[in-house]
Amino acid sequence: MRCAAIATGLALLVGASACGSGPDPASTSTSTSTPSAPQESPMADAIVLKQNLPTRVDGTRVVAYNVTDDGAGLQTPDGRVSVDLDGTVELDGRSYTVVETVPHSDEREGTKPNGWVSLRRR
Repeated sequence: MRCAAIATGLALLVGASACGSGPDPASTSTSTSTPSAPQESPMADAIVLKQNLPTRVDGTRVVAYNVTDDGAGLQTPDGRVSVDLDGTVELDGRSYTVVETVPHSDEREGTKPNGWVSLRRR
């Protein structure tokens, strides 16, 4: 008897959750634009700092974090610095230009987080 009551209750819950779920077909619109696919790989000719992974840049250990479309944070032996896309960063007396910042994307395959910062020596 108790099992029958539980089964009836579950059936009512499932049925109620299906009612009214989803958008009203009359109120939905179709979009002609398609979202851009996330960039899959860094620039081939740049020094790549994968997000949250220590990387050696000419012997200096650097970690990129909080990568956005236009900048990132870098942890260096001298401390933390914020860098902007097309900006310059000094590492162990050498200058590098930030040529690419690509934030994490859930759509990109591979390990998470999967963003990166690309540098070029000046």
